[in-house]
Amino acid sequence: QNPGMKQVKARQNQSFAEAQEGGKKENDEINRVLSTINPNAPANTMRYNHQLKAFRNDVTYGQTNMHFAYDGSYEFIDDDNITMKNDQQRQLYNQFNFSTRGTQTFLQAGKSTKMDTNRISMVDASGQFSRSIIYDLYKQKTKQEKKQTAHQINNDTIQFQSQEGKSQQQNQKETDQKSALGLLSPPQQLQISKALSLTEKLITEKYCSEIIQDFLTWNDPADQFQKTGSLYPLWDFIPKFQKPISCMQWHPKYPDVFAIGFGEKIQATTIKQRSQVNVYSLKNVFYPEKILQVDCDVTALRWSPEHENHLLIGLADGNILLFDVSTQQLITRSSTVTGKHQSFITALAFLREKLGDLQSVMFISGSADGQIIQWALVSGDLKISQKTTVYDTGLQNDIGPVQNDPQQLNNFQKQLQDALKNQKNVLTEASTVLIDYREPILVQNQQTPLVGITSLAFNQDEDLAWCYAFGCDNGLVRLNSTAYSDNYHQSFIQQNKGHVGAVHSLSWNPVKTDLLATGAEDSFVKIYQIKKSKPIVEYDLQAPVLQLQWSGAVSTVLLAGTALNYMHVFDFQQNKEKELCLQKVVPDQARMTCFQLNYHYPVVAVCDTMGVVRVYKLSPNLRQSSVYVQPKIKGSQQQMTAEEIKKKEMDMEMEKIEDYVKWCKKAREANGQ
Repeated sequence: QNPGMKQVKARQNQSFAEAQEGGKKENDEINRVLSTINPNAPANTMRYNHQLKAFRNDVTYGQTNMHFAYDGSYEFIDDDNITMKNDQQRQLYNQFNFSTRGTQTFLQAGKSTKMDTNRISMVDASGQFSRSIIYDLYKQKTKQEKKQTAHQINNDTIQFQSQEGKSQQQNQKETDQKSALGLLSPPQQLQISKALSLTEKLITEKYCSEIIQDFLTWNDPADQFQKTGSLYPLWDFIPKFQKPISCMQWHPKYPDVFAIGFGEKIQATTIKQRSQVNVYSLKNVFYPEKILQVDCDVTALRWSPEHENHLLIGLADGNILLFDVSTQQLITRSSTVTGKHQSFITALAFLREKLGDLQSVMFISGSADGQIIQWALVSGDLKISQKTTVYDTGLQNDIGPVQNDPQQLNNFQKQLQDALKNQKNVLTEASTVLIDYREPILVQNQQTPLVGITSLAFNQDEDLAWCYAFGCDNGLVRLNSTAYSDNYHQSFIQQNKGHVGAVHSLSWNPVKTDLLATGAEDSFVKIYQIKKSKPIVEYDLQAPVLQLQWSGAVSTVLLAGTALNYMHVFDFQQNKEKELCLQKVVPDQARMTCFQLNYHYPVVAVCDTMGVVRVYKLSPNLRQSSVYVQPKIKGSQQQMTAEEIKKKEMDMEMEKIEDYVKWCKKAREANGQ
């Protein structure tokens, strides 16, 4: 045994004996020593040492002694005695409370396609504003500042005097007299406003006297010896609002008034940007007569032919606004709840006909979303009365005769089927209208894409007030009726030498109402005639055609504007093969967006991307209208009235345009078409 172990045992026996002897004494102290040696551990443990390759005594074995042990709440996951317990009980499957997605129905509410950020909250402040009010506020602020400064020096009340040497009381009386305009009643303020507006127009007339003389009387003497025409520049309207002009129109009642709308049809961002509509007059080129603020870009506008103060505005977000220009107040507007377009508005037009006894305001709108919607103003709200969705069918025309009156078209499907069954494809006279018939199977299984509406124009004939033409972004031109929307009267398609680009503009001839002029992105101007599937003539302008318009005074004059800022003026009586005038009307820094010819004055207004409106006057050889001279009265002959003379002149204009149509037909026959 180890000698150390013997000493430990001897010491333990001695202390035990002493404890027994002294235990009889209560006050004896017992010393206990805590050591690292476990007395209960075996002292003769032999283990095999692999390094020495022999058995040796292991003194360190069994020296650990547990004084305190406590089991915590955590257990080792590797312990085999631990069993995992899942506290969550599995929810039982209820077969009676179960539904699949296929059995559920969901009503998808209409929403706008554009996602915009929330508008910043704004507060509208209104009040009177004039020079006298500004003067009063300035004087009042000056007096308050003087009083505050004086009281800081001396607390005594001081009577101040103005710089003019007048007392405060006398100065206050003069200030009240200057601010008396703000105390007038609204009718009196309106009278004063009209007087000031008239004074402003008189000053403008004096300032622009030379331009006004050119507008009224002056003509270039050299035009009498030239075979070509020209456009005389007159006014330039330069608004402070810098934005491209997207649309414009002359007022139907006041020929010197026109409205322009600012905006862009193709938006560069989804955030709405505020825009406006300015109403100008030729009598005041410096400031607009009215300004209408809108919350989005303006893409179309139209004056009401019946209500002179009503202006219809189409926006880039698909909404339509109706304003009262006299009060600058919004009458009504469309919304997602009442119905709206899903893309920007491209065309607006008021309906001239009245359906039954309904005397409400009715108009039609076309949009890039492929829908033509007919609206009615009922109880101050816009209601959709009819909706037409335009598809690109690509079908040829199946022509059949039907009745001309849209009110009597209840059985037109039966009439079409009978006509096709009997192979009556011969077109009759004015008592028939062409119909592009579509079979029901093709309509039901139609998977063709939508086409956007780019232009729209109503026929100017009173007997055909229900007929309108619309152009699409794929080059398709169709005739439709306001009475129904499931069939088209006629389609001018690409297979019949139609347009291959977006049709930007349409215009009906005001004299021969069956002629339709179209201008498109493919640089062609085509003239169609109802009952003819192919154009009777076409002109290549070498640039995309943005807009065109027939003249209201001369039946053979046609104006067309291109993307290269050139204006082409045709007079088919003088030259049937090419334009009579080719002139650049917009500088290179900007691009032409639209134009419109005045129906009363021989002027045309051209708009561009810089927000400028330029007014040009047509030379005399571009407006040679027919003039009837009554022969001398002999015997009992009566002098002709003004209406009879006007009718004679209209007949002369009709002869001019009919001669041109005959020439077109002969030219096509000569070319073998």
